[in-house]
Amino acid sequence: MLSNWRSLSAKFIAALLSTVTVCTLLFLGIFLYVKYSELQQALGERVELIAGIHALAIAEPLWTLNMQSVQ
Repeated sequence: MLSNWRSLSAKFIAALLSTVTVCTLLFLGIFLYVKYSELQQALGERVELIAGIHALAIAEPLWTLNMQSVQ
C-alpha cells in the first residue's frame, strides 16, 4: 500500500511539474513577444522622430537647390 502511495504521489508531482513548466514557458514566450513588440514600436517612433528632424533641416536647402548646404 505504501509503495502504491509513493507511486501515486510521484505521478502527481511529475504531472504538476510538467504543467507548471509548460505554463511558465508559455507565459515567458508571451511576455517576450509583447516586450519585443513594444521595443519595435519605440524604435520606429525614434526613427520617425530623427527622420522628421533631418527633413526639417534639409527642406530649405533642397527647395533652393543649395547643394553645399545639402551636403
